[in-house]
Amino acid sequence: MKILKKKSKITSIQIISGKYKNSRIPIINTKNLRPTTNYIRETLFNWISNEKIKKSHCLDCFSGSGALGIEAVSRYALSSTCIEIQKKAIFFLKKILIKLSITNVHVIRANTIQWLKKPNKSYDIIFLDPPFKTTLLKQTIALLIKNNWLKNNALIYIEQENTLNKLITPPNNWILKKEKKTKKIHYSLYMNVNNF
Repeated sequence: MKILKKKSKITSIQIISGKYKNSRIPIINTKNLRPTTNYIRETLFNWISNEKIKKSHCLDCFSGSGALGIEAVSRYALSSTCIEIQKKAIFFLKKILIKLSITNVHVIRANTIQWLKKPNKSYDIIFLDPPFKTTLLKQTIALLIKNNWLKNNALIYIEQENTLNKLITPPNNWILKKEKKTKKIHYSLYMNVNNF
């Protein structure tokens, strides 16, 4: 008897602004893939000045659909590097990049924690939106600091579960710029100040 595998349900979200505005990004309904909603993405990018984005190289950790990285280059960021481990997510991300002829989003299939252990270069904006109910956020922050992934005055976006008394405490030299929360999600923007 042949056992039929349950197909992943595919939905989509859209790019909010910039040169790829209204383009749809496919989202697969799979474990640990929780794309940042349109509302939260719009709020985040309203927090960041256009001038900052246009001068920035971005790192999208736990990239999933790639929505944050693509939104950044849509708003004229210099580049985005998307780190994701799930094969299906990578497939759909690469597919949409080809469809939109985007050449400055670099997709790397890797375990984010392992990838960050090998210093490469520093970034201007970093997006951190790991799966909830894990220690991944804490580990990632430690590696970003240890291996100098952050430029001075780099912006760090953190999206985490809004659980009482369980929010991650950022390093002392990360200055809180903005924060908001929904019933389930707490999201915030910090600035890394090396000479704090």
